[in-house]
Amino acid sequence: MYQFLVNTIIYCKHPRLIIRYYQKIKCFPNVAHPHSIEEKFLWRKIFDHNPVFVEISDKLKAKEYALNICPDLQIAKTQWVGTDARDIPDEFLTSTSILKANHGSGFNEFLSRGPICRQAFEAKTREWLTSSYGQEKNRGEWAYQGINRKIFLEEEIISPSGQVPLEFKIHVCAGKTIYTFCLKDRFGKQPTAILLDRRGKSCAAARNLNYNVVHSDTPAHYQKLIQMAEKLGENFDYIRCDFYELDGTIFFGELTVYPVSGFPWIGNDKLLKALNKGWRIEKSWFLSSVQQGWKKLYASALLKHINSKNRSKIR
Repeated sequence: MYQFLVNTIIYCKHPRLIIRYYQKIKCFPNVAHPHSIEEKFLWRKIFDHNPVFVEISDKLKAKEYALNICPDLQIAKTQWVGTDARDIPDEFLTSTSILKANHGSGFNEFLSRGPICRQAFEAKTREWLTSSYGQEKNRGEWAYQGINRKIFLEEEIISPSGQVPLEFKIHVCAGKTIYTFCLKDRFGKQPTAILLDRRGKSCAAARNLNYNVVHSDTPAHYQKLIQMAEKLGENFDYIRCDFYELDGTIFFGELTVYPVSGFPWIGNDKLLKALNKGWRIEKSWFLSSVQQGWKKLYASALLKHINSKNRSKIR
């Protein structure tokens, strides 16, 4: 009975999220008892408002968070922080810097990749700062709303010869890596990707992605990357840890709470099933903290349901 009541409340309070989910998945979600990976992300958006999510979704504060846990990590240097691009010193316009906003995804401008028009990027950054990322397009990504919006310049990680780093997007559940999505030459003419399991074994993609997925030997320093990701992710039921690797040096990228807005698609159902199995929402902030009102009753009932399912699997 409570499952019906909770779903009714959620459907009434968040109709746009439900409609978006249906448009993506072609079925209606069971938010009260999430089973699929997409349902768990939707449940996280609606219920799991871990205060730490706000901190790690802020691209500036995430650097401090990562360094506190993994002091050996390298971090791309922050060169300037502000709220008005007109205040950026002229000398940075000829540098290998990346102009970013701290409160969302995709707010990047590589200053080294073409002639700089100050007027154009000043207008772009004003657009960034007025963008309520996370709520636009019915995303429902709650954590971005509590961020104090800023723009900043960050050094671009690139070798003297122009070599760009490998990108590693490591999906971690309660301190254990499930799989890694590795990108090579992401913004180049022939970007490629590698799917890797926890041991570093290359996995195939059964369907086309935006990148050409290739097989590869285990990348150098992969186990060190896994160790760092698992240390950063041990306090979260699920998190994606992003790193860059260039000439043997590992740089922290970011921590992502809602990758692909909660609709992951990597072309490998086996890895996604492993992610779904590994993501145990009973370890979430919502179910391990004291809630209030009807949410307290719901959290108690959901935990009983999960524990009952777990016991039946053991038998």
